[in-house]
Amino acid sequence: MLWLAQGHYAATYHGRKLMPATFVAMVIGPQEPNIYRAYGLGRPELPDVLPAPEITDFLDRLWGRFGHHSTEHLNKMVRAHQVYTDVLEKGEGEEIPFGSIAKYFTAQRDAKPEPVVRGPDGREWKKWSPRAVK
Repeated sequence: MLWLAQGHYAATYHGRKLMPATFVAMVIGPQEPNIYRAYGLGRPELPDVLPAPEITDFLDRLWGRFGHHSTEHLNKMVRAHQVYTDVLEKGEGEEIPFGSIAKYFTAQRDAKPEPVVRGPDGREWKKWSPRAVK
């Protein structure tokens, strides 16, 4: 979920990082080595810190989108991400550059077609926005 959160946040907020994290390509999937090490002996004692409302809203939406999937499904999905597989080919433990993560997730977001919305009579509604006056 850390990987998904970082990538989707970058795609949503114009390349910004959600957290100061570095991901490396491991056979089991992308890992944040500092978090992996911190939790290696069990859950560490950390103070509760409330994130900004923007972050809370974003994480709630992310959880709504991915929280119902099993760990196995999420791992399989993440291991199929091209940005991860390209770096893993270089070798296990290679850093996945944040710029590549942001670019990948942005491209994935932009590649999805907008859903077709139809009116009560079945006609397709098109998205409209006013043009700037010159």
